[in-house]
Amino acid sequence: MHIHQLSINYHREQDRLLIRVNTGDGDEFRVWLTRFLALRLRPTLDKILVEHIARQQAERLTSAGDGQTRKLLADLKTQEVLQKSDFNTPYRNQAARLPLGEVPLLVTQLDIVPADSGLLQLRFQEKLSDGGTPRDCTFTMEMPLAIGLQHLLDKGLAEAQWEAARLPDEAARSAAADDGADESRPRYLN
Repeated sequence: MHIHQLSINYHREQDRLLIRVNTGDGDEFRVWLTRFLALRLRPTLDKILVEHIARQQAERLTSAGDGQTRKLLADLKTQEVLQKSDFNTPYRNQAARLPLGEVPLLVTQLDIVPADSGLLQLRFQEKLSDGGTPRDCTFTMEMPLAIGLQHLLDKGLAEAQWEAARLPDEAARSAAADDGADESRPRYLN
Protein backbone atom coordinates (compact mmCIF):
# COMPACT_ATOMS: atom_id res chain seq x y z
CA MET A 1 0.00 0.00 0.00
CA HIS A 2 1.44 3.36 -1.06
CA ILE A 3 0.84 6.16 1.45
CA HIS A 4 -0.21 9.31 -0.36
CA GLN A 5 -1.04 11.64 2.56
CA LEU A 6 -0.75 11.57 6.30
CA SER A 7 -2.56 13.76 8.84
CA ILE A 8 -2.50 13.98 12.64
CA ASN A 9 -4.98 16.23 14.46
CA TYR A 10 -5.95 16.63 18.07
CA HIS A 11 -9.68 16.22 18.84
CA ARG A 12 -10.44 17.92 22.13
CA GLU A 13 -13.83 16.22 22.64
CA GLN A 14 -12.16 12.79 22.40
CA ASP A 15 -8.87 13.92 24.02
CA ARG A 16 -7.10 11.86 21.37
CA LEU A 17 -5.01 12.28 18.28
CA LEU A 18 -6.64 11.20 15.03
CA ILE A 19 -4.20 9.78 12.51
CA ARG A 20 -5.57 9.68 8.98
CA VAL A 21 -3.74 7.97 6.14
CA ASN A 22 -4.73 8.29 2.49
CA THR A 23 -3.33 5.71 0.10
CA GLY A 24 -2.66 6.06 -3.60
CA ASP A 25 -5.58 3.66 -4.20
CA GLY A 26 -8.09 6.01 -2.53
CA ASP A 27 -8.37 4.17 0.79
CA GLU A 28 -8.40 6.09 4.05
CA PHE A 29 -7.40 4.56 7.35
CA ARG A 30 -8.44 6.32 10.56
CA VAL A 31 -6.74 5.59 13.86
CA TRP A 32 -7.25 7.09 17.34
CA LEU A 33 -4.07 7.46 19.38
CA THR A 34 -4.51 8.05 23.12
CA ARG A 35 -2.28 10.27 25.21
CA PHE A 36 -0.80 7.21 26.89
CA LEU A 37 0.35 5.67 23.59
CA ALA A 38 1.28 8.95 21.90
CA LEU A 39 3.67 9.87 24.71
CA ARG A 40 5.30 6.45 24.41
CA LEU A 41 5.41 6.46 20.62
CA ARG A 42 7.29 9.76 20.38
CA PRO A 43 10.56 8.78 22.13
CA THR A 44 10.51 5.32 20.54
CA LEU A 45 10.13 6.81 17.08
CA ASP A 46 12.90 9.29 17.82
CA LYS A 47 15.27 6.54 18.95
CA ILE A 48 14.57 4.43 15.86
CA LEU A 49 15.12 7.36 13.51
CA VAL A 50 18.37 8.37 15.22
CA GLU A 51 19.68 4.80 14.99
CA HIS A 52 18.67 4.46 11.34
CA ILE A 53 20.20 7.77 10.29
CA ALA A 54 23.38 7.00 12.24
CA ARG A 55 23.69 3.66 10.40
CA GLN A 56 23.28 5.44 7.07
CA GLN A 57 25.81 8.12 7.95
CA ALA A 58 28.28 5.66 9.50
CA GLU A 59 28.95 4.34 6.02
CA ARG A 60 30.28 7.79 5.12
CA LEU A 61 31.60 8.96 8.47
CA THR A 62 33.62 6.88 10.90
CA SER A 63 32.90 9.17 13.86
CA ALA A 64 29.17 8.43 14.05
CA GLY A 65 29.65 6.25 17.11
CA ASP A 66 28.89 8.40 20.15
CA GLY A 67 25.35 9.31 21.11
CA GLN A 68 25.73 13.06 20.80
CA THR A 69 27.14 12.82 17.26
CA ARG A 70 24.41 10.38 16.26
CA LYS A 71 21.71 12.73 17.55
CA LEU A 72 23.28 15.70 15.76
CA LEU A 73 23.41 13.75 12.47
CA ALA A 74 19.78 12.73 12.93
CA ASP A 75 18.73 16.32 13.61
CA LEU A 76 20.51 17.52 10.46
CA LYS A 77 18.93 14.80 8.33
CA THR A 78 15.51 15.51 9.86
CA GLN A 79 15.79 19.20 8.98
CA GLU A 80 16.86 18.30 5.45
CA VAL A 81 13.87 15.98 4.98
CA LEU A 82 11.39 18.43 6.51
CA GLN A 83 12.56 21.23 4.19
CA LYS A 84 11.76 19.01 1.21
CA SER A 85 8.41 17.83 2.59
CA ASP A 86 5.04 19.25 1.59
CA PHE A 87 3.04 20.23 4.67
CA ASN A 88 1.03 22.90 2.81
CA THR A 89 -1.19 20.71 0.61
CA PRO A 90 -4.52 20.24 2.41
CA TYR A 91 -5.43 16.73 3.43
CA ARG A 92 -7.87 15.19 0.92
CA ASN A 93 -11.04 14.41 2.90
CA GLN A 94 -12.92 12.36 0.31
CA ALA A 95 -11.79 8.75 0.49
CA ALA A 96 -13.15 6.20 -1.95
CA ARG A 97 -13.06 3.45 0.69
CA LEU A 98 -12.74 3.17 4.47
CA PRO A 99 -11.27 -0.34 5.01
CA LEU A 100 -11.58 -0.02 8.81
CA GLY A 101 -15.07 1.48 8.63
CA GLU A 102 -16.43 4.89 9.63
CA VAL A 103 -15.34 4.58 13.26
CA PRO A 104 -11.58 5.06 13.71
CA LEU A 105 -9.59 2.15 15.13
CA LEU A 106 -8.81 2.80 18.83
CA VAL A 107 -5.18 1.76 19.22
CA THR A 108 -4.59 -0.48 22.24
CA GLN A 109 -1.28 -1.89 21.01
CA LEU A 110 1.32 -0.38 18.72
CA ASP A 111 4.25 -2.29 17.24
CA ILE A 112 7.15 -0.54 15.50
CA VAL A 113 9.60 -2.66 13.55
CA PRO A 114 12.58 -1.02 11.82
CA ALA A 115 14.01 -2.99 8.89
CA ASP A 116 17.61 -3.02 7.70
CA SER A 117 16.37 -1.89 4.29
CA GLY A 118 15.52 1.51 5.75
CA LEU A 119 11.80 0.88 6.02
CA LEU A 120 9.75 1.29 9.16
CA GLN A 121 6.69 -0.83 9.82
CA LEU A 122 3.96 0.42 12.18
CA ARG A 123 1.18 -1.93 13.22
CA PHE A 124 -1.82 -0.42 14.97
CA GLN A 125 -4.05 -2.91 16.83
CA GLU A 126 -7.40 -2.58 18.56
CA LYS A 127 -8.17 -5.31 21.09
CA LEU A 128 -11.18 -4.24 23.10
CA SER A 129 -12.18 -5.87 26.38
CA ASP A 130 -15.84 -6.24 25.34
CA GLY A 131 -14.93 -9.18 23.11
CA GLY A 132 -15.61 -7.32 19.87
CA THR A 133 -13.81 -8.23 16.69
CA PRO A 134 -10.19 -7.02 16.91
CA ARG A 135 -9.05 -4.70 14.13
CA ASP A 136 -5.59 -3.79 12.95
CA CYS A 137 -3.72 -2.12 10.14
CA THR A 138 -0.06 -2.05 9.19
CA PHE A 139 1.80 0.70 7.40
CA THR A 140 5.25 0.38 5.91
CA MET A 141 7.05 3.64 5.26
CA GLU A 142 10.41 4.88 4.16
CA MET A 143 12.37 6.94 6.66
CA PRO A 144 11.53 10.35 5.10
CA LEU A 145 7.83 9.58 5.62
CA ALA A 146 8.59 8.38 9.16
CA ILE A 147 10.33 11.72 9.80
CA GLY A 148 7.18 13.45 8.52
CA LEU A 149 5.10 11.29 10.89
CA GLN A 150 7.36 12.34 13.75
CA HIS A 151 6.92 16.01 12.80
CA LEU A 152 3.13 15.72 12.62
CA LEU A 153 3.09 13.83 15.93
CA ASP A 154 5.05 16.67 17.54
CA LYS A 155 2.55 19.20 16.21
CA GLY A 156 -0.36 17.07 17.47
CA LEU A 157 1.21 16.73 20.92
CA ALA A 158 1.77 20.49 21.07
CA GLU A 159 -1.83 21.17 20.01
CA ALA A 160 -3.08 18.74 22.66
CA GLN A 161 -0.90 20.48 25.25
CA TRP A 162 0.05 17.14 26.70
CA GLU A 163 3.18 17.13 28.75
CA ALA A 164 5.41 15.27 26.29
CA ALA A 165 8.52 15.57 28.46
CA ARG A 166 7.27 13.11 31.06
CA LEU A 167 5.16 10.02 30.83
CA PRO A 168 1.97 9.86 32.97
CA ASP A 169 3.44 7.53 35.62
CA GLU A 170 6.52 9.77 35.94
CA ALA A 171 4.30 12.84 36.29
CA ALA A 172 2.35 11.16 39.11
CA ARG A 173 5.54 10.27 41.00
CA SER A 174 6.85 13.79 40.51
CA ALA A 175 3.59 15.39 41.68
CA ALA A 176 3.55 13.21 44.79
CA ALA A 177 7.13 14.14 45.59
CA ASP A 178 6.48 17.84 44.96
CA ASP A 179 3.44 18.18 47.21
CA GLY A 180 4.59 15.73 49.87
CA ALA A 181 1.42 13.68 49.41
CA ASP A 182 1.08 10.15 50.67
CA GLU A 183 2.22 7.76 47.89
CA SER A 184 -0.25 5.09 49.07
CA ARG A 185 -3.17 7.35 48.16
CA PRO A 186 -4.50 6.63 44.64
CA ARG A 187 -3.61 9.03 41.85
CA TYR A 188 -5.86 9.64 38.86
CA LEU A 189 -4.46 10.73 35.53
CA ASN A 190 -6.31 11.49 32.34
